[in-house]
This record gives sequence, C-alpha cells and structure tokens, in this order.
Amino acid sequence: MATRRSIGKSVLLWVGAGAWVVLPFGLIAAIVLWSGQVRFTEPVETWTPVETGQANTDTPMDLALGWEQGPVLRAPAWSGLITAVRPQVTSIGPGDVVVTIDGIDRLAARTPGPFWRAIGPETTAGSDIGWLNTLLGDLGLARGTGNTFSASTARGITQLAKKIGAEGETFDPSWVVHLAEPRITVGAPAFSVGQPAPAAGEALFAPRPRITAALLTGEGLAPIAPGPQGGEKTELPVLDQERIIRMPVPADAVLKLGTTELPLTEARDAITPEGLIALTETATAGEPMVRTMVSQTVQTSGWRIPAAAVFQVGANSCVLTKSGPVAVQVGAGEGGSVVVTGELDDADRVLLSVPAERRECR
Repeated sequence: MATRRSIGKSVLLWVGAGAWVVLPFGLIAAIVLWSGQVRFTEPVETWTPVETGQANTDTPMDLALGWEQGPVLRAPAWSGLITAVRPQVTSIGPGDVVVTIDGIDRLAARTPGPFWRAIGPETTAGSDIGWLNTLLGDLGLARGTGNTFSASTARGITQLAKKIGAEGETFDPSWVVHLAEPRITVGAPAFSVGQPAPAAGEALFAPRPRITAALLTGEGLAPIAPGPQGGEKTELPVLDQERIIRMPVPADAVLKLGTTELPLTEARDAITPEGLIALTETATAGEPMVRTMVSQTVQTSGWRIPAAAVFQVGANSCVLTKSGPVAVQVGAGEGGSVVVTGELDDADRVLLSVPAERRECR
C-alpha cells in the first residue's frame, strides 16, 4: 500500500520530467517569435555627385621695386636717462612705445605738428589742444572737443599719465614723439639703456629706405640694378616705370610673397600703399625686385570624385553611376579625391565603396 511520502515523491518525479520536456519547446517557441520581429537592414548606399575638375597653380612673377629714403624720427625736447629699450623693430606707428626715459614710456603720436608746450587747465585755447584731444581719443582715453581745455581733457591726461608711468594733470610734450607720417620705417636705434636721452632734434633711429612703388611684371623681366646683390645698398636703385612691362594678376587669383597675400590696386598690376608698408618691412632694403607667386584655381578637363568611388576591373579603372558602370582614366588626386576623365556628365552620381558583386566595366 502506497504511503503519502511515496505518492509525493512520484508527483515530484512526474513534474520534473514534464519540465524537462516542456521547457525546450517553450524556449524554441520564444526564439522563433523573437526572430520574427527582428529586421536586418540592407547596407546603406552612398551616392555622391561628380564635380568639375580643379587644380591649384602657382605662377612666378616679379615685383619691380622703387625706393626712397624714409623720413627720420627725431627726439623732442626731453631729458633724462634711458631706462628701457623695446626690441628691434622695422617701423614705428601711432601709439607705439619708442623708448622709456626715467621710467616713462614715450609714445609715437601722429599729429599735424609736434607739441611745443605743456597743456593744462590754465593753457589758452590753441590748435595743439585740439591735437591733444584727438590723440587722447585715438588712444582710447577720455577726450575733450575742439581747441579748448575741458574737464574731459584733464581726465584723459590723467589716464595717459597712468598709462605711460608718469604723474600729474598737465600734459608734457616730451611724453610723445611726433610722427610725420602714419608709419615710419626705421633702422637700428641710436640709443641704448643707460645713456642720456638724445638731444632735441637728433635722429632716434638709423634711416631706413622704404618702397614707393611695386609693379608686377613677368618672371625675369624686372630690371636688375648693377652691383652686388644682397644686403643693404649704399645707393637706391631707380625704378623707371616706363620700362616695366606690367602684367596684371587675373581677377580670380591672389598674389603671395611667401605665405602672405599682397593687396593689389584696382588695375591689379601694382601693390596698394598699405601693401607697400608691409612689403618694406619684409624686403631687403634697396633690392630692385622680389619674386612672388600668383596662386590660382583653374578648371581642368575631367571630373573630381572621391577616390573611394573608383574600383578596378582587371587593368581598367571604373566607377558605378546610376546609369551603370563607366570606365575612367584616373589623374592627379589630393585630399581623398581624384580627377578622372571618361563618359561622365555633371548630372551623374557615383557610388562609394562599390561591393564586389557589382564591380563591372564597359
């Protein structure tokens, strides 16, 4: 006779056996159900338009240069000991520190004339007060208006004194050095730290020639002055503009000296006045010419496409367009693209990374 214990064991055995049978079928059913919901996407195709082929060209051209001795920067009526000298420069412009005397920076000032008197609250009206008001404004300081001294003028003078390391509410004309032109080219300084300040009227820098004209002509066509080349010339070459065969730069090109783009006049056969200033600072003083490059992007015969669109079928290079495969000749390439020739049209698009089963040529 079966006991309750034996009956319980039998039930457990039958339940366990049933689980071993049912669970695999349930797992298979779940996998089938899940796989029916999975969607495997097709590889994404990338089609890109063909572009007209372009190439960058650099054509050498000469700049024939005209020179003259530049203006001289002269000392105002100052005194004291030179306490600091700025690093060697090739030009001086408005607001530049020319030299430091007795701990006070002396600034270059572009004004109609040199300052000749101290300017303070008791100074009578005059054109030099108007110059001072303009100078203060150019330096970004408080400024008055007109040729009279005002509270704004006084505030600007105090700001200027603090800026250069001076004190007081009266403008001292020895704080500034008169600039006869917007920017003056200079050679080596005529002073050094520890020396007395140069006397009034003495040249502060050795004279340095400046370029007055720079005309474009073909490579090798600029006249070369006789004598040794290189280094500063004792005599400046004379530019005979009538002898120069001018050659303008194309409208879609730029003129470069090294990596610097040079600004051109409207006729595009000469350098602008602003460009002459920059050119003076880089050219060797007295050189009759410098070699430049005309950089231009030109259209080429062919089409520019990504290099990844080209595939090989035997010895042939091919691309796949929407209309079918096309054989091409591959030319120069840069930056991941190549220029090809073949029966392509500007409306064509080519497939990148063509799969092996679609690689054929005609």
